[in-house]
Parts: sequence; C-alpha cells; structure tokens
Amino acid sequence: MRTTVPALTLLALTACTTYDFSQARLPDGSLDQKKLIADLEASGKRALDEGTWIPLLYLDLLTFEKSDRELPEGYTLTHVKSFGPLFFAGSADEKILAKDGTSIEARDREWAGWGVLYNDRDSYVGTGYGTRHEKRERFLLLFGEDELTYAGDRK
Repeated sequence: MRTTVPALTLLALTACTTYDFSQARLPDGSLDQKKLIADLEASGKRALDEGTWIPLLYLDLLTFEKSDRELPEGYTLTHVKSFGPLFFAGSADEKILAKDGTSIEARDREWAGWGVLYNDRDSYVGTGYGTRHEKRERFLLLFGEDELTYAGDRK
C-alpha cells in the first residue's frame, strides 16, 4: 500500500489539464478556433491547456491563451511535443489569431540533439503581397539553408 500512494501521486503530477481539446475538434481533426475563443472567454481563465508531462522523458502540451502584450490583441494556440532527456528532440507549433479567430501568423520549429544536430524553423506571416514564408534549417549548426518566399514566388 505504501508504494501505491507515491506512484499514484507521480501519475497525477504528469497530467496538467484544464480543458479537453477534443470538445473543439472539427470532423477533419483541426481545432474549431471560434469554439476555443468562446470556451476561453466563458471560462474566465487566461488560458486553456491540456498536456502530459513525464519528467525527463516526454512532454505534450497544447495551450490556447490570450496573446501577450507584444502581439496584436487576440489569441495564441501553442502545441509543444518533446522526447528524451531534457527536451533532446521535439517540435513546437504556434498560431497567432486575431480577436475574430482569423490567422495572423504561424510558426513551427523542430529540433534534435537540443538543436545542435538538427534545427528547423518556419514562419508564415500574411502580408499585403501574400503570405511570407521564412525557413531556416541547420544541421550540426553549420550546414543548412535560409529561404524566403512570398506566396510561392522565391525572392
């Protein structure tokens, strides 16, 4: 009985959930951003989150919150996944939304070996000339490429 209590306590600490994101899933699997906005405003909280954390091994955290002061007034949707000791490999996706739920900007990042072996960053920003896509990819910190495109036309 004594070993069961610490094991149950450790298991309870690995879940950090204030919202069930499956409630806001559309039939195609994407998130209904307008429902997320309504649910966040109705909750009275600063953020809705759902996640699993196994210390030093695994992190999967999905967060929907009001955007920081540096960003336009609206919302930020973030999904972080990480594996291995101390975030050895993983990915992070972030969408910045206006108050009405339309997308302003999106960023994603993937890494391995804490970003030393492989590091890939993408940024998508809507502009008056179309969507600007910035990509930066690195292998062993030295090799890789930077790319900038507008709506499919390389500049």
